[in-house]
Amino acid sequence: MGLIGLLGLAGLTGRRRRDDTLR
Repeated sequence: MGLIGLLGLAGLTGRRRRDDTLR
């Protein structure tokens, strides 16, 4: 695990939160 793992996790959570806020 490293930067890629952190970026992937942050991207997934960020995208889901953004979708929730947009809807």
